[in-house]
Amino acid sequence: MTRPDPPPNARCPYCDHVFVANEIADGWCEPCGRRIPEVVLKEVRPRPQFAPPPPPPEPTRAERAEARRADTTRAIGFVVMLIGLLVCAGAVAWIAYCRFQRADAGRGFTWIAGAGGGLFLFGLALLIDGRVSD
Repeated sequence: MTRPDPPPNARCPYCDHVFVANEIADGWCEPCGRRIPEVVLKEVRPRPQFAPPPPPPEPTRAERAEARRADTTRAIGFVVMLIGLLVCAGAVAWIAYCRFQRADAGRGFTWIAGAGGGLFLFGLALLIDGRVSD
């Protein structure tokens, strides 16, 4: 294997000698006998060629189905969270309106607000977990 010649601007900073490939490989300047500074060597040494990483393997049909199932579960969890939030907010707003009007809202709306909060937490659990238990 032959080494490529260094670029013509690869000169020794001490004696202005133009380096040859063997001097670059050894790291020593032949005429003056000094070590070639690392700064000069970094400029003239060939850069390593890195191969790109191999592409990831194609997912199997079962893996794609599992990913699709997890995405569906997360989407359902998000919708359930929104519904629970709207139910809870509506019940709390109705209770606040009735108290402002000094009317009786009834005990049912407190339970509805609690159920909306529970629905919100259930949707949150689906969103976080993202998979259906077998």
